[in-house]
Amino acid sequence: MYILIISLSLITSTSSQRGLTWWRELKSGHDGWPKTSLALDQHLDPASQKPLVKRKLLPHSILSEAGIVTELLSRDYGRALHLRTDIPEDTETVVDIDAAEEEEEVLVLPQSSSQLESNAANQMLEPAKVLGVTRGTAILLPLAGRNVTNSITFSTSDLLIHIFRVIASDYNIILLHDDHPETQNAVSRLLKEESRSRLIIVNISDRKLADEVWMGHYNDGMDVHILFYSEVATVTTFADGMPHPVWAPDHLLLINAGGGDENATALLRHKAFSHSPYLTLLQEDRRIQSRTIYEILVYEAFRKGNKVIKRGSIRSPNDSTLTFDVLFPDRFESFHGHYFHLSSWVDDFPYMVKGKTLEDTHGMCIYMLDDIAGRLNFTYKVYELPEDHLWGDLHNGSWRGMIGEVWRGERDFCINVMSLVEDRFQAVDFSVPYFLDSDSFVIRNPDAPPRWPSIIFPFSWVTWIAVGITLLLVPIFFLCLQTLKGAVTFDSSSLFMEVTKALLWLDFSPTTSHLSIRIFVGNWWLMAMILSISYTGNLIAFITIPAKAHKMKTLQEVAESDLTPVMIDYGNYMPSVMKQSGDKTLMKLGDKLQFLPNNDYQAGFDMVEAGTAGFMEGTEYFRYMVILFKAWNTYFLEQAFFPSYVGWIYPKKTAWKHKFDKYLQRFVEAGLPTYWRNKLAEDFRREMNLTRVKSEDTSRPLNILDLQGVFIVYAFCLAISIVVGLVEIVLCR
Repeated sequence: MYILIISLSLITSTSSQRGLTWWRELKSGHDGWPKTSLALDQHLDPASQKPLVKRKLLPHSILSEAGIVTELLSRDYGRALHLRTDIPEDTETVVDIDAAEEEEEVLVLPQSSSQLESNAANQMLEPAKVLGVTRGTAILLPLAGRNVTNSITFSTSDLLIHIFRVIASDYNIILLHDDHPETQNAVSRLLKEESRSRLIIVNISDRKLADEVWMGHYNDGMDVHILFYSEVATVTTFADGMPHPVWAPDHLLLINAGGGDENATALLRHKAFSHSPYLTLLQEDRRIQSRTIYEILVYEAFRKGNKVIKRGSIRSPNDSTLTFDVLFPDRFESFHGHYFHLSSWVDDFPYMVKGKTLEDTHGMCIYMLDDIAGRLNFTYKVYELPEDHLWGDLHNGSWRGMIGEVWRGERDFCINVMSLVEDRFQAVDFSVPYFLDSDSFVIRNPDAPPRWPSIIFPFSWVTWIAVGITLLLVPIFFLCLQTLKGAVTFDSSSLFMEVTKALLWLDFSPTTSHLSIRIFVGNWWLMAMILSISYTGNLIAFITIPAKAHKMKTLQEVAESDLTPVMIDYGNYMPSVMKQSGDKTLMKLGDKLQFLPNNDYQAGFDMVEAGTAGFMEGTEYFRYMVILFKAWNTYFLEQAFFPSYVGWIYPKKTAWKHKFDKYLQRFVEAGLPTYWRNKLAEDFRREMNLTRVKSEDTSRPLNILDLQGVFIVYAFCLAISIVVGLVEIVLCR
């Protein structure tokens, strides 16, 4: 692995340590150290069933004179008790063992069942009662005359190296630092001890850093940014200069190497850092002088009052309990009853459906949001329409409609259907997709074709021509064959009628003994039977089940037709996309597109019913509108266009978006969006008193429309026969 260093030269000197060490000797005792014992009693609080401690707490002066020091040795030694040193003499208190504060001194009680005798230490601490702990031993260590430390200390470089080893195996690390000598020394030591690890180092003191494009390339979940600093002012200057929102790391760890400066916690509130979903500050707790403890602090943006919360501590440079999850606790576990304002358009079936009142709004997205609100503890308010009554499009470099409200930060987020397209994706953050929608044309059903041609429908025009040629050639070949064999059975005038009889299944039995003539006639009979059966079967089908009118299926057919594409002008992105498309069909439709003002859907459906327009709208919403306006004589064009995934939108780099995404993904995996869509559609049909059409018996008697083709052909042939008859009469005279 390689190290990429983007920084000023580092000063290679190691920072001083406080020289405090672990008390490993305490496990087995240390020669020359006297030990005393403390008799313990067992008891539980009857109300809470929690172990309690009730004892007389001694002031610090008495403890110093007694030379008592205590230390948390290891998990082998059971629970720790408070031993406060900042309270007056003769004060009594009740202490919950399980709720011990990490910054307080503790007395370690090795769990043991052995009985130990009382001594002077017992008398000093009387009337101490340890409740809820098995009888055991308290180790008391005198300090007088001994060069012994009573706590553990470690440097910031120790902490940095330990954190690096916890993270580096699974994540890419970007280490940012300031110019302070202590910071430089710690980074130098890290480079020496971890020289084979992949690491990017950046000096934030460089004012030109904000102009670097690459700063926006390491923001995903596989990158961890560690901001290691000693001077808060340098970090503030760096944060102020970063363009919003180029730098928004998914995981950002702030390490204050300069001690517990009270201004360091203010960095958690800085806008440049607030976009990180996982944001943690590590800084030393200077309230405790006896040992080194680094607090793990997070900023809970929705918490009331103090938003900087301690989530743990680091007590040693090789703490085995320190994990990635401990370093980056969830700072959005709860939204603490926050009240969100949604950018919304409640007439958006099936995503949002307005009820009798605005508070009764329901729909697929409302169902999902209600479930998430209950889990994350927040409430929300929906609005009937955006202020400009537009959906969301880019106009003169600014976003309008609901996207504009979210983009400008006027609303917290939007749950209406939003197609995930590139220009929107650059302006706002999208949730994980939860549904697939598209745009469609609704067109009037074409008129049914006339029924009279049903008599010729069984055969195509090519087949009819082939049958006609066959009827002309068969008599000629038959006549030639009779002449060659000298067996003239039919004369030329009646031979055509005899050949046609086979097609009509009439008697045709030429009397001849010539084998060649019989083979010829048999072959014709077979062909005539197949033609007749084929025609009869198809004729029955065409008469009983009329031919359907041709429906347009593709966008190209719509573009080449006389229909005018129309849509409601509510600030949708679709018109500009169609006009700028590289597809000729879409460009042609975009050029012909006309807008209907004032959300006048009735005018659009009237144009569709008149057969002059094709109405364009979102597919899922259009299914609802067709039923609402009872546009029964319409159909959806088979080819939908611009199918795209849809999602919720948030302001760019929203830190808590991932909390919503987790639940949205679960809804999708469970199939709930599709289920809710179908249920809403069924409920709406029931509300409109519509029921599904059941299959009925379609048998019926044939009417004049079914057989009008036969009568037309008969009338035509009758007219020809009359004309021929008149011609014969004239010629015979």
